[in-house]
Amino acid sequence: MKKRWLLLSLIPLAFTLSGCSHISKVKVDKNSTATVTVTGKSHKDKVFYSYDNKKTQSVNVVENEFEINLPRKLTNKSVKVSGNKNLASAKIVSVPKSSALCSWSKFISDFNEQGYIPATKTNNGPQLPKSFLHLENGVHSTNINGYKVTFWLNNGKLMATRVTGYYPIKKFSKVVSYVASGLDTNFDQAEDKANHLKVSDGPIKSVKGKIQEEPDVYGPHYSGYNVYGKLTFDFYK
Repeated sequence: MKKRWLLLSLIPLAFTLSGCSHISKVKVDKNSTATVTVTGKSHKDKVFYSYDNKKTQSVNVVENEFEINLPRKLTNKSVKVSGNKNLASAKIVSVPKSSALCSWSKFISDFNEQGYIPATKTNNGPQLPKSFLHLENGVHSTNINGYKVTFWLNNGKLMATRVTGYYPIKKFSKVVSYVASGLDTNFDQAEDKANHLKVSDGPIKSVKGKIQEEPDVYGPHYSGYNVYGKLTFDFYK
């Protein structure tokens, strides 16, 4: 009788555990960085997720908080998030669509022509690898003047881009201006914003806003961070 009572008492607990995602306070932010960020709380060590019905991935939970960075897409998507490895009782989170910065073919054309000199028919400016010419989707990175530049593509559109590296700030800012020029936006202003990441009063600094192309005309969003000397500058819409 005692064993039967114990078994019956464990049944509600089993249902409670199996029906719990172990995550809470989930938020979606698409206005801060090159990626769409999903954040929340969990008492687990890891949180598991599947974006757009793709393979399951995981992120670590730090001080009961997690952050998932997702690539921007041209259409609305969803991500399943759970503290259970098999995604049991996962929360289904809506991820809103994003606008493209421009077509990938246009960006390559504008970027690669920056250093072209008609008189001599030579090009001394930065160049993207030839293997990048016919890309359509995915995340792709290359090295430009010693800095890592990452591109997020979706169906032939450039969704976001990021420059990362370290000091000197002037060299970093110049690469940011190359990327802005490829986006056909105000590269002088982008370079100036990146220069503002130079730290003089603390270990962390950030900038954020929209590139202003004319008095009442604005281009893409930008956000930049300097965290203990590691520099990041993003463009997105």
